[in-house]
Order: sequence, then C-alpha cells, then structure tokens
Amino acid sequence: MSAFANKIAKKCKIQIWGAQSKIPFEITASTPIEQTNVISYGATNLIDRDINTAWCTNRGKGAPLWINIKYPQPKHLTGLGFVNGYTKNAATYKNNARPSDIVVYVDDRIIAKVKLKDTSEPQWIEFQPVTGINYKFVVENIYEGLKYDDVCVAEMFDDKRVIDGYNLIKTTDKKFAKQALTSVQIKRNMKPLYDSLFSPEHKDETSFWDTVSIRVSSLDERGLRLLLDLSSYADEMYKGDINAQLYEGLLYMILPYIEQNQDAIISVIKDEGQVKRENLGYAYNAYGELYGYNSDKLKALSTYADNFMKRFEEPKVWHPVRIPQDMPFK
Repeated sequence: MSAFANKIAKKCKIQIWGAQSKIPFEITASTPIEQTNVISYGATNLIDRDINTAWCTNRGKGAPLWINIKYPQPKHLTGLGFVNGYTKNAATYKNNARPSDIVVYVDDRIIAKVKLKDTSEPQWIEFQPVTGINYKFVVENIYEGLKYDDVCVAEMFDDKRVIDGYNLIKTTDKKFAKQALTSVQIKRNMKPLYDSLFSPEHKDETSFWDTVSIRVSSLDERGLRLLLDLSSYADEMYKGDINAQLYEGLLYMILPYIEQNQDAIISVIKDEGQVKRENLGYAYNAYGELYGYNSDKLKALSTYADNFMKRFEEPKVWHPVRIPQDMPFK
C-alpha cells in the first residue's frame, strides 16, 4: 500500500497484502528517471498497489516509451487496468505527463490501439480477447504535463474485478462521504464488495487486497472509515482463521494513517457512531509496540489514545495475530 506499510510488514515478518506475493507476472519498462535518495520511479511501482508511487520516464531521451508484462505461461486477457499519471496528489498529476494513446503488442503482434482517459481514477481498457506470454504497451501520444517532460503511470492490474470493486467502493464514498455507516448500511454496502472480490474457499483474495490497497493508499478519512467498515463486516460474516487474517491485514493498513494523517484518526475517534473504531486503539498499540510509545508520531495522539483506550477497556499491550502458513495471503 505504501512504503511505510511495506516497511512494517517486513519488520513484523508477515505478508499483509495477498497481492504482493501473488503478482502473476514480471514487469519491466523503459528507463525510469533518476532515483532520488528517497523516491524510486522504477517499473515495480506499477504493481505496488500504492497510488503515491509511479513509474516515470523521460520522453526527452527520444527512445520509445514502453511497459512490458511477461507471464510464466500463456495468459488469456480481454483488457488491462491502469491508474494513469503520477497520482500522489493533484499537483504531481497535472505537472507530469500521462500516456494517452497506447499500442498493445502480444508476443510481438499488434493487437490493439487504445486510448487512456486523462483521469487519476482507476480505469480499464478493453481489447480483443487474446492469449500470450509477453504483453507490451508502447506509448504513442501523451497528455502534456504543466511543468515536466516525465511520463508517468501509477498502477497496472490485469483483473477486472479490481476496477469493479473500486467502483463499488466509489459509490459508497459518494453516498456517505465522511459519515459513519450504521451496521445495516455496512452489511448492505460491504457485502457486494466481499462477494465479488473475496473467495477464501478458492484461496483467491488478490483482487480484494489489490482493490482495498489502491483505494486507501490516498490515506483520506473515508478510506480509514472503509477499513473499519470492512473489519466490522468480516467480524460478523467470517470466523476463525479467515477472520484473523482479515483483521490483521486491515489493521496494518491503518498504521500509515498514524504516520501521515492523524487528523483523520482523531476525527474518527471522536465520532461515536463509527463502528469498530476501537481498532484505532489496536493500531495505536501496534505502532507503539513496533516503534515505541514515546515516538514523535504517537505523542500527538497520546491524549486521545489514553481516553479512547480506557473507554473501551482494551489491554495496553497489543499481541499480533500470526497468519498460518497454509492459509491465503501468504
């Protein structure tokens, strides 16, 4: 989801996002712009499920701009998903160029010419059904950036369920904005999302974690409420190991908010109508166990957290749930 969340995952030696270990292809691209001390613009950013990162390349070098996906065996596709541009914020999106027209090659054969929309929202491009190993996307034209010549793409995905799931979430976002959903509303709005993306019996949750990661990586308040709503539905509908896995993944997605958007956490803590807001207390303790309760990031939340934790009478020491090795998400 984010560099910070991935750092936490590595530190805890667990695999949080099912998608990260299940990306079904190898991805390469034309030479990215030079890496800074803290920011990389390489092709792996296209599959990290974080809209704050992007593959960026400089068209001024004259060489064709391309992205190549290679599957280990022939793969049947009817389209591909994109998050176009450098979507970290509105300024990075507009200041950098984005692909507009793309030629699609499959095993060195041209099979389509498609046009990407000039939007930071996830989108799906359709092409004729085809089976192949190498899928190459060559940029023919671009939407000009206001400031830079760099051409950027934030994300790519090959499962249409991701865009369908994202649109389900978007509908809920528009309807409720920063409101807290009731238990009935949670069940009504989260059920279609779980039904379409979450298949524990087939050990296939990649599209679920892809969709949620892309949506909440913006770290806005509605995304935080979504994580709590998803955990509420999981608590009602799933038991045992599946419930524990969902809780752990959703909990760790909350931690970047402590790092980067404490206003959202405080807003939700104060909203007594928000279901499962006690999970923010668990996240506070998880962060404290990992980085120390005296860390600068927790100091700003300490007053709220103390009152909040006492209200719910939760233990001060957080004990993480470990995911069984033979279960999904590994």
